Amino acid sequence: METKTIRGIQYEETMRVTSRIPPIYRPPFGLPLRWQDDESGVLPSAVRAYIDDRLGGCKATPEQIELVRDYLQHFICAPCWNESARNDEELAATLIKLRIDVVKKHVSTADEIYAWIHRCLDIGIDPL
Repeated sequence: METKTIRGIQYEETMRVTSRIPPIYRPPFGLPLRWQDDESGVLPSAVRAYIDDRLGGCKATPEQIELVRDYLQHFICAPCWNESARNDEELAATLIKLRIDVVKKHVSTADEIYAWIHRCLDIGIDPL
């Protein structure tokens, strides 16, 4: 596996992605699946629990936080974001860092998810 560097960030071309969310993306642009469309009800419940946690309501369980992180991993690894970053080295570096942080599980608490989501919002990506 080849290691590349963009703006001082080293990354492997293919990161090992481990998630309960399947790597299925919507054609033709490779858009991520929407958490609202999950028919099992488990992912929407987890996301709502995370949002409630952030608003000062009931605490999300560790399992719910982990599932939200898995969804965020699916979302940020969607191929659709690659095209925007193709000719913008700064955006590419930010996208890589976001992917590394969620895939390597550096984002594992409600507070860390909150901060990570705001980093996404800074580049115009709204995962929730």
